[in-house]
Amino acid sequence: MSELYLEGFTQNRDLSWLKFNERVLNEAANTMNPILERVKFRLIYEKNLAEFIRVRIGSLNNIRKVDSLTRDTMSGLNSDEQIHYIWREIRTINEKAEMITEQIYKELREIGVHCGSYKDLTESDYDFVDGQFLMKFSSSFKPQFVDKSDISENIKDSHQYILIDTSVDNIRKLMIVEIPESLLKGVIVRNSYGINLLLPLELIRLYLNNICFPFEPKGFIAFTAFRNADIDFEYDNFNLGTGAIERIKKMLDKRGNSEFVGAFAYSECIDNSLYDCLKDILKLPNEELVLCSNIPSLSHLGSLKEHLSRHIVLNNSFPELRKTNSEKKVRANIIDLIMERDLLDAYPYDSMDNLLELLREAASHSKVKEIKISIYRMTSHPRIIEYLIKAANNGKRVRVLIELRARFDEANNVDWAKKLKDSGCEVYYGTKRFKSHFKACQIVFKKSFSKIGEQEIITQVGTGNYNETTAHQYTDFSILTSNRILGEEVSILFDNAIDGIIDNQFRYIITSPSCMRKRLIELIERECAKGSKGRIFIKVNSLSDRYIVEKLSEASQAGVKVRMIVRGICTILPGVEEYTDNIQIISIVGRFLEHSRVYIFGSGSDERVYISSADIMNRNMDKRFELAFPITDETCIAKIKLIMRMNMMDNARAKYFLSDGRYVNIASNGIMFDSQERLLKEFGGHNQREGQ
Repeated sequence: MSELYLEGFTQNRDLSWLKFNERVLNEAANTMNPILERVKFRLIYEKNLAEFIRVRIGSLNNIRKVDSLTRDTMSGLNSDEQIHYIWREIRTINEKAEMITEQIYKELREIGVHCGSYKDLTESDYDFVDGQFLMKFSSSFKPQFVDKSDISENIKDSHQYILIDTSVDNIRKLMIVEIPESLLKGVIVRNSYGINLLLPLELIRLYLNNICFPFEPKGFIAFTAFRNADIDFEYDNFNLGTGAIERIKKMLDKRGNSEFVGAFAYSECIDNSLYDCLKDILKLPNEELVLCSNIPSLSHLGSLKEHLSRHIVLNNSFPELRKTNSEKKVRANIIDLIMERDLLDAYPYDSMDNLLELLREAASHSKVKEIKISIYRMTSHPRIIEYLIKAANNGKRVRVLIELRARFDEANNVDWAKKLKDSGCEVYYGTKRFKSHFKACQIVFKKSFSKIGEQEIITQVGTGNYNETTAHQYTDFSILTSNRILGEEVSILFDNAIDGIIDNQFRYIITSPSCMRKRLIELIERECAKGSKGRIFIKVNSLSDRYIVEKLSEASQAGVKVRMIVRGICTILPGVEEYTDNIQIISIVGRFLEHSRVYIFGSGSDERVYISSADIMNRNMDKRFELAFPITDETCIAKIKLIMRMNMMDNARAKYFLSDGRYVNIASNGIMFDSQERLLKEFGGHNQREGQ
């Protein structure tokens, strides 16, 4: 198998991801979005970038230590070159981000929020800010004089610090101070101008002498540094208790003390000596320490809404979502309805109520024997957990497969697992080799409930997590079906994921790590055999698996019409002559995070439609239990295709992906079509302002 970069139709996955995050950033500059939504996009960009540096650059650093020569098959870059180009791109995008932030500050003035200098404060304002400093901040500052060689041990991953150059008895001393979270939110001063938001950097300038007292500061650097988070832990099956908790803690401690892989800093010094000192402390080369024009945190914007009137917030945000459900129940209960026909919910256009109501009913239904569910991430106050505990208390067998290694949610998942176990649920944690990433829930009934004398099963399969918060923010699909054959296959997958068994004997569902790549390739080859009559549609968050990338190129060369919506990473370049001429790709970043995964092969009576938990990435194919679930109900298929068709028609939020790696606006001819807004109207006026 040749290196794909030699063919000229692929690109590096991490550079591709940075382009995605730039598209997120562009929404912060998009005047189609209300100003408070633009603030939100700017914050998402910042959070995304921090995680990318910790995980992906961390991973490349790990590779560089053991093999700095092997080249990435998609781009031909070795690990050193990838890191170099990544940081070059980060610097370019960060400059753009700073300009957008300044524009946001200017436009916030139009809604009465002034982000100004402490020099603009009146005397009475100073008195108020002094009081805030004494009450909220002063006790939180804990300056430490430390030797340069010891400072790194005191720096926590992603926290904000000030490194201060000062002197004691005419001897240069370095002082490090963690910036308290309360100060990072800034100080709101209400005066005749409206709201004056005094930014964290202004507060640092204003009170630096107080922080250092009795020593005199000569200069400072405000910075945040990122540690390598590409550290996982492996374990065999074990009961929840000290063993699991200690393993989690050990892994988190290791992550918290790993090497630094990048940093952002703002400097107010007379020379570069403090900057050079920080580089030495963090052991980072020049390109991996990015100098910024302001303190590298926008936490103050994240809490801005707390200080605004509800009227201002509503008029400068997207209209609120009204809690509705597109599937109007015609039966007294949801169980009877699902026994009659499949239900497909499309979040956030539909609510999560069908699934929640199913679990609520099942928890006390006399014929329900067992409930089982696989969980990857949860919200902070999930009703799903409440219903599972209620079911266990009512004598139902409740089996929960919860993945403890969901990155950055490890400790949270341990807490939920403990609560479930303490409430009588059977809790499983997956296996050493594979993460459990599929999203499936099943209600198993006693045989006496069935007219045919066999056990009935209601199965729910989703493309996203069981998170009631993100169901309002992410687009996802959730199918509810009483199809017994499909239910039995999902039940086997559930048991396989608990036991670590790889079973590729499924007839209808497609799973990994056993056979997803193989089955997807077979479905692509099936369309290749049809030539120009072949049809492939794929919607995923990321596309980087080299085998499927190569097979999609073969499909294009065979004349198959390939249409894709790829939100983030996309290593295949469309429209490359002789390789991907028949591939068209768009990316949508809009009000909602496009998170659903859909695979459609063929057309007409030969069409096969799947929803899936899996993106087309190596990790989804080889390292996780995943599920692609066939949709068989014609009404549900029609609903999926309607949504996908509207997505493909989008010319307001969608961007065309070009063969040179650029994303460009789609020509509108004066008529703008925003698929997300149109779908809100399509599914029952889910969009509303207060009082409408």
